[in-house]
Amino acid sequence: MNFNSVRYMIFLPVVTRAYFIAPKKYRNILLLFVSYLFYYVNEPRLYLLLPALTVADYLFARGIEAKKGRERKTVFIASLLCNLGLLVFFKYNRFFIGALSKGTGLEIKSGGWMLPMGISFYTFMAVSYLADVYLEKYPAEKDPVKVAVYLSYFPHVLMGPIDRANRFIP
Repeated sequence: MNFNSVRYMIFLPVVTRAYFIAPKKYRNILLLFVSYLFYYVNEPRLYLLLPALTVADYLFARGIEAKKGRERKTVFIASLLCNLGLLVFFKYNRFFIGALSKGTGLEIKSGGWMLPMGISFYTFMAVSYLADVYLEKYPAEKDPVKVAVYLSYFPHVLMGPIDRANRFIP
């Protein structure tokens, strides 16, 4: 569902209306549901990637906040490796496998991995949030739904902008 499609032009007003009709305590759940629905419609083969990364990033942020000293830094580095590693894998796996195949003379197939929609924006928002928690600019959010909405909010998934947690989550 592209932003310039008829389906999106129906989707957005329906979601907006539902948001303002819903009681305030359910609005974030509604936004999370429609964000995951939006992602599923666009990326059905990789649907579980976004929720899995969101859970991992929520746990990384809580872990960063709970640790002290070197352990804190270790958790932060692990979060960076997870997020940036997936980004590099999805963006450059065909290039690396092609280069390896050409360099060795072996025929190596890439497995047909497709680039997930919005992975760059998601990754940079997650890294921004985790860095803010690590640098103690923003506390790790206790509510996993708020973190999930921040990381998967459907208008941001495709084209950004990369918003800071301290502006978006509250």
